[in-house]
Amino acid sequence: MKINCPSCHQITRIDSLPKRGGQQQAHCSHCQQPLLINLKISLSASENQAASKAKLSEQARLAALGEETQPSRAVQRPGRLLGLLIILILIATLILQQAYFRRNELAARPQLRPWLETLCHYLDCSLPLQRAASHISILEREIRKHPKISGALQVRIVFENRASFNQPLPQLQLSFFDARRQLIAVRHFKPTEYLSGKTSTLTAMASGQVIESALEITDPGPRAIGFEFAFHY
Repeated sequence: MKINCPSCHQITRIDSLPKRGGQQQAHCSHCQQPLLINLKISLSASENQAASKAKLSEQARLAALGEETQPSRAVQRPGRLLGLLIILILIATLILQQAYFRRNELAARPQLRPWLETLCHYLDCSLPLQRAASHISILEREIRKHPKISGALQVRIVFENRASFNQPLPQLQLSFFDARRQLIAVRHFKPTEYLSGKTSTLTAMASGQVIESALEITDPGPRAIGFEFAFHY
């Protein structure tokens, strides 16, 4: 063991050491100054160096372990993103399936129709025509007694599709009222019943198309002094 002499500041070598925690007196080999050796104090520097080395070794081990686990975290992150992507695809597929099978019902909603038209463009499907009975306007109407048949009336009506889109031919409703506006009689006519001539084969009305219809019906009686036409689906 080597000790620095506090008197001459020379390095003195000590061959025999006391036991751990013990003390021993020696002399400097240069100036013969007495030296008191405390093994606990002398070895503290070596112990600190060993502890420092152990601490650095542990830090290096933890750093190496972190580097080993970092790739696994990188693998887990794409795995989670892939799982989320699969869930989103399944949800989108379910929504598209519902839209496809309920497209006829949903097509009646104006705000959804553009989306459904885009869907059917890619899936090669079709949508029913839009319906808007409020966009069918009556241009002319007339009811008079039949000139040849007793107890019958002749009905004439001209109407136009003023919607910006084609729509199916509606049902025609004809109602009769008395002087008090009480309903006396009502009749409903399908397109095949009120169409005739060149329009008899029509199944839809183009935008802006005008249709004329003539009917022969039974006279509801003298109480019927007022009438009203209406269209509905």
